[in-house]
Amino acid sequence: MVPPLANRCEPRQKQCDSFHRPVGEIEMFEQLIPWKNEVRYLGILFDNHLRFNNQVEYAKTRGQMVRGQLNSLVNRRSKMSIKNKITIYRTMNRPSMMYGSAIWGTVSHTQLQKLQVVQNKFLRAAFNAPWFVRNTQLHREANLPTIKEFLLDDARKFYAKAAVHPNPLVRESVNYDENAPMRHKRPQCLLLRQD
Repeated sequence: MVPPLANRCEPRQKQCDSFHRPVGEIEMFEQLIPWKNEVRYLGILFDNHLRFNNQVEYAKTRGQMVRGQLNSLVNRRSKMSIKNKITIYRTMNRPSMMYGSAIWGTVSHTQLQKLQVVQNKFLRAAFNAPWFVRNTQLHREANLPTIKEFLLDDARKFYAKAAVHPNPLVRESVNYDENAPMRHKRPQCLLLRQD
């Protein structure tokens, strides 16, 4: 037997985030729901200013964690071919770091650089490159885009798919004027900022 809705909804597990000044207390089943500065939704951390700094830190930590778990396969002394090491990065490390990047890709250059450092360290270990080899050369030899290039390409694909989606609500969500003045950057602004 399925319990009634009131028994399945746990107010202790709920939290509220406001993208403006909170208007008051929210109560559910006679329990107050606390206001938070940060909310996780579908694996993405939304802060109340939509800066996504904590999401980038989380993505960086995930990338470092996955690289640490794969260290025996991709370290400098590994006998695995460079092609296989790059394939491991593309299939395991980069997806764990870049999940939801079409949404949080509007972060500052400083935040993106943190993720680029993780990718650079992986490439340097995979190629067993000494300190004087440039990161651009490693990217060129690996045929791997930088984090910024990957974000732009991923965003283009994401919005192209959303524009022809069968659900009209999804089509409407990406159909807006990204040049219009607004307080927060919308996700599609990533495509305009190609500096």
